[in-house]
Amino acid sequence: MSFAFRLLRAAAPLLALLTTACRTPPPIDLSLAQEIARIKAIDNHAHPVRVMPKGQQDRFYDALPLENMKPASDPLTLRPGAFPKVFSQSKQILIDAKGQQYPEWVLDQMNVDIMLANRVEMGPSIGPPRFRWVPYADALLFPLDNTALGADNPDRKGFFALEAIVLQRYLTESGLQKPPPTLAEYLTQVVTPTLERHKQGGAVAEKFEAAYLRSLAFDKVDRADAERAYTGQAPYKQLQDYLFRYIAAECGRLGMAVHLHTMAGGGSYFDTAGVNPLLLEPVLNDPLYARQTS
Repeated sequence: MSFAFRLLRAAAPLLALLTTACRTPPPIDLSLAQEIARIKAIDNHAHPVRVMPKGQQDRFYDALPLENMKPASDPLTLRPGAFPKVFSQSKQILIDAKGQQYPEWVLDQMNVDIMLANRVEMGPSIGPPRFRWVPYADALLFPLDNTALGADNPDRKGFFALEAIVLQRYLTESGLQKPPPTLAEYLTQVVTPTLERHKQGGAVAEKFEAAYLRSLAFDKVDRADAERAYTGQAPYKQLQDYLFRYIAAECGRLGMAVHLHTMAGGGSYFDTAGVNPLLLEPVLNDPLYARQTS
């Protein structure tokens, strides 16, 4: 068998594949295409920005806005000069013309019916029925001194400072200035009331961005160990793990979903290995969270 023949025989499957790939695709069924085009989408994760008065900026579209990362680790799209000035000018002209209806107009252009809005708070121009609220629960995981956790890298230092602001917001809404002295009081006076307020405010889920703050390995922790951790007599992680599972159970009781950021994230310091979704398997398989049916 000649070398040329052997080469041709080896290449035959590839040639057949290329021939198939180059064939003209069958014509589109226009009636089917029109029917599909009429189907509106549901955006299950977005950070819509409110229409604000001139000179003001919306700072509540995320608990951890990425522009607060160390400049060297900013995503390219957030760096100064990433978009031509004419783009910003054209967008502002549209906002001025549409006013408070601008966010809904954007949904219409994208053929989106409902958007799940991951935001610290809702407000004018961003609200139901087109925008459904998904607030943040991360701050509730970190009621103690987070200085050591923030020292891991510059981004986390900034993020924990932002989480402290959100936690203070939740404490104030609960009628407190600082976390109460015991875990039992923290749960009954801060955590559960915060989740209940979110539910009453229209929340359909709670969002965790813990992936930017720690790993997603939320171990099962006894209440006694969590109580010791709350007073600094056991590892802080045990308290965080207990609180995560407590919040997940409370969300189930209140009929809210739990959303988590997994896999890759922004910044030069993001710990991708620590946010592998498989780390959540013990939580997902815990009978405590199984829906009870009669």
